[in-house]
Amino acid sequence: MKLQRLLIFAALLATSCTEVALGPAQISVGILSSGGAAAPSSPTIPNPACFTVGSSTNYTTSAVNTTGAKVVVVILSGTWAFTATVTDILTGATLAELPNASAFPGVAIFHELLPSTTGTGATFNIATSATPTAVACVLPIVGLTNGAYDSNVQGASNSSTTCQTAAITPGSGSHMVIAGYAGSSTSPVTIDSAYTIAGQIPVSGGTNYQGAAAYLAQTAGATTQPTWGNASFGGCTLASDH
Repeated sequence: MKLQRLLIFAALLATSCTEVALGPAQISVGILSSGGAAAPSSPTIPNPACFTVGSSTNYTTSAVNTTGAKVVVVILSGTWAFTATVTDILTGATLAELPNASAFPGVAIFHELLPSTTGTGATFNIATSATPTAVACVLPIVGLTNGAYDSNVQGASNSSTTCQTAAITPGSGSHMVIAGYAGSSTSPVTIDSAYTIAGQIPVSGGTNYQGAAAYLAQTAGATTQPTWGNASFGGCTLASDH
């Protein structure tokens, strides 16, 4: 009888030890399979497009795919001896011009926040008070958390081979930093390697100044101060959205 009780106790003890040994392993598997907190997503600009506005004072772009965009940015590079109104024909909205555009020849940034309708057939009308000799780049930003304007800095002018504004420091969370450039060169411009050039069009005598647009996606706001290279007489500006 004593031997039988000892055998039963040993069996129970073995079972208990097995359960204790498996417990932490099972917990570990649960932690690994959960994958932890999701990494913050980066905004993107999948369908940028640049157009030669030229000398037209009432220019409408070809169709741009704005599907899913929470912010649409239009960068206008030209003489800036004029005022401009930019309209999203698909939504009927007038884009807001940010302050602090750079000087002649210069560049300005226009914003449309949370467009009411997006799609493959969006076109943009650019009406100016005088001949703009301009280039326009349309940047539909997808993947922003809020679809809101964050900040911009004073535009800068250059007379050498580089152009740089003051630094910009976006707030916390994911952001898209937008850089615009206007110049007078037939050679392509460059920008810091962290940035992606969305498009550029070289100067064409009597038709348009050089225009370029670039962007930097951030998962968390961080100070940035890009430098345009291979630049010529012109200007640059910088803004961010979140």
